[in-house]
Amino acid sequence: MCRIIGYTFNAAACCAGCTANAFETGELVRARPEKGCDRKPVRYDEHGLPDDLANTVGEPVRPMFSTDEYPDGYTCDECGEVIAAPAPLDAVPDSFDLETMLNGYQVCALWSSTDMADADSDRSLQGAGFTPYDFTADASRDMRNECEAFVRANWAHIVQVLDDSYGESDIGHDLWLSRNRHGAGFFDRVSGTHPAYPAFKALQDAARDMGEVHLCTTDDGKVEPF
Repeated sequence: MCRIIGYTFNAAACCAGCTANAFETGELVRARPEKGCDRKPVRYDEHGLPDDLANTVGEPVRPMFSTDEYPDGYTCDECGEVIAAPAPLDAVPDSFDLETMLNGYQVCALWSSTDMADADSDRSLQGAGFTPYDFTADASRDMRNECEAFVRANWAHIVQVLDDSYGESDIGHDLWLSRNRHGAGFFDRVSGTHPAYPAFKALQDAARDMGEVHLCTTDDGKVEPF
């Protein structure tokens, strides 16, 4: 069944509640008068909003339908409510090796990180002998979940950059570097004129949005993020 799940206007996506609020506060207006108009009569949708809504410069409000495809998902730019969930991971081909991505993510985390629990440490955790097997069980689970969520939310862009020379391990490697604002990552893989640059740029932005994370060692010689 087709239904309206949100609306787009002013270069943003909004849920029904925030769109209604924008109408009430005057950010959105009726494009046709209630009376004295010989054009087609106004209709109201399932959320009680008129079909002629527009912004104050006359640009129409566009409904988002449940039957449309939203590979990356959408959240309301006003309140953060999920409008459309990202495509499920089962939309990603079985050929994509999530475990290889996780390994690339963890290896990069170790060689690019010093022990934040030791203020005098200047060696990378990899240089100190730590491997992906030294992450705590909880840390490995959480890191895998983060990689999985990133793939699920950004598959439409990932599929544009994968090739024989750039694989799952590279995705994990760049995810760690980009989210932690290192001087390398998705953003510097290709030049701005390369056909895949927009996809790499989108992955860079998505990784940055995840926020930074650091590593430290535990009392029992394990590694975990904080």
